[in-house]
Amino acid sequence: MKVRFFAVFTASLLLVAVAVPVSASNTSQGLGYLALGDSVPFGFNPLVDASNANNFIGYPETVAQRLHLKDVNATCPGEATGGFLSLTGTDNVCRPYRSAFPLHVSYSTSQVDYAID
Repeated sequence: MKVRFFAVFTASLLLVAVAVPVSASNTSQGLGYLALGDSVPFGFNPLVDASNANNFIGYPETVAQRLHLKDVNATCPGEATGGFLSLTGTDNVCRPYRSAFPLHVSYSTSQVDYAID
């Protein structure tokens, strides 16, 4: 029981030790958070108006706000690994979504190319 408590306590301390200095210094350094992925980080919700990307709040916006980072959310609902890597790769409706509705960030390349640029 003591070993388990010590392990949880130590892990908690490490988490706090790593998170606090990062969040305390980010505002002045102008650091950012680039989010990539599919509908989960995009914050997709079929019950809201898709014509405004600001209606979708994903975890990248929450994390960036709490860590005082500028977030760039380049995610796309329905993104697949193939489409993430190439505009001709496998797609799970990201491309049709991009052509009909705005994303958080506008780009005409694949997500990986956007991230590299």
